[in-house]
Amino acid sequence: MAGNFLFLSVNSSYSHSSLALPILHGAAEHVTDWHWSVTECTVAEDPAEIAMQIADKKPDLIGATLYLFNRNHLLDILGRVHSLMPQTRIVLGGPECSGKGAKELLDNYAFIHDVFVGEAEGLFAEYLANYDNDSPRRIFPEKGIAVYEKWHEKFPVNDIFFRADKAFVQLETSRGCPIGCKYCTSSYIPLRMKELEDVEKELSLLHGKGVREVRLLDRTFNLPQWRGAA
Repeated sequence: MAGNFLFLSVNSSYSHSSLALPILHGAAEHVTDWHWSVTECTVAEDPAEIAMQIADKKPDLIGATLYLFNRNHLLDILGRVHSLMPQTRIVLGGPECSGKGAKELLDNYAFIHDVFVGEAEGLFAEYLANYDNDSPRRIFPEKGIAVYEKWHEKFPVNDIFFRADKAFVQLETSRGCPIGCKYCTSSYIPLRMKELEDVEKELSLLHGKGVREVRLLDRTFNLPQWRGAA
């Protein structure tokens, strides 16, 4: 079964857009029988109004990334959407789904159907290809945490959902962290670094699109030390 997939992006401000959608779309681009769309907003906007905007698009499936800063606002929106469209399936991923978060979400929010733990883009293409709206509520993967080894192979800037018209953009240059701080969700993921040659290529692509301010998403840019100096 295929249909209309809507990604709900709830950002902290209008100054930037999350990379989650272009990364997710790039990883699933070979699954061609789904129509993708996006509703983008900030935590300052009215949840009821955003819910109505989503309902007008009549999605069959809604996905969103849950962070600490947008958790309450996003769940408020999705609860309202479920009231308007109870047959629409809702799936979540993101840092707030790590650890015990996935089970807690399913236990406390009946309108959430599936939760992805870890790097969901590695599993989402298969999820879409085998989509069944009547399947039981689940956590993906069933055990452990998803790690997407091909995360560095596609540049989000090349995806149709990448926004280059904001005040700044984000550039992911590594994933995971070897330090293991218990309070940090990055400690669950093994450290992998993007090759510096690929970082240079991506920066050139961003520059070609008129981007002038880039903020790195890299928890370990100075480990090893030569990499930070490079």
